Amino acid sequence: MRFDLSEHKELTLKLAGMHGKPCSILTHGILEYADSLFETKEGCSMQIEELNRLAAGELKSKFLLCCSSEPWADRLVESRPFGSVEELLSMADTAWYELSPEESKRSLQHHPRIGPLSESEDSRKTWQETKQFVLEEHKGVDAASQNSLTDLVQYNRKYEEKFGFIFLISAKGKSYQELVAALKDRLANDPETEIDNVRREQAKITQGRLLQIVASAPSSVAP
Repeated sequence: MRFDLSEHKELTLKLAGMHGKPCSILTHGILEYADSLFETKEGCSMQIEELNRLAAGELKSKFLLCCSSEPWADRLVESRPFGSVEELLSMADTAWYELSPEESKRSLQHHPRIGPLSESEDSRKTWQETKQFVLEEHKGVDAASQNSLTDLVQYNRKYEEKFGFIFLISAKGKSYQELVAALKDRLANDPETEIDNVRREQAKITQGRLLQIVASAPSSVAP
């Protein structure tokens, strides 16, 4: 399975830098670079080994920061040991798409709305633990004018009124103009199409967060 890591360029470079890998990404492309990184045993193997050694409860807690579905996290913990980053991402994807649409929708309760975090105070308890990820992923909103933020808030409300759940998008690297445009476009969809979109966007968010967890895992590689 291949992954669209174009949204996670900085993380891929960070993982490479930890092990002295050449930054050939500009000439060979993100996917080819990621493939070569994941295929080398020394690449991220020590970070993966650290994850494999964690107690089940601790590992599950880390996975729940990436996706709040308990069945998904349980399935992923049970899938250990992971032989590589690519295997971890593949198993995460498989476990996610095996969930029912209803279970997928329940995971949305643990995301704040796109836009000012003040608009998600009603659900703060459910997403507070993931705030470190959220602030990085929603950076595109920081540059928005007050009028643009108002647009986001209004279209968010229209979306929720129509579909009964929040608008979810992998926002990392996207400008507020792109976010508003995507929100407007998806408002025209039927509920079944939007469930498919939500599942796809959550999968992207999960991959990005898993990469961050791998990148932050202590390595026992000697300097």
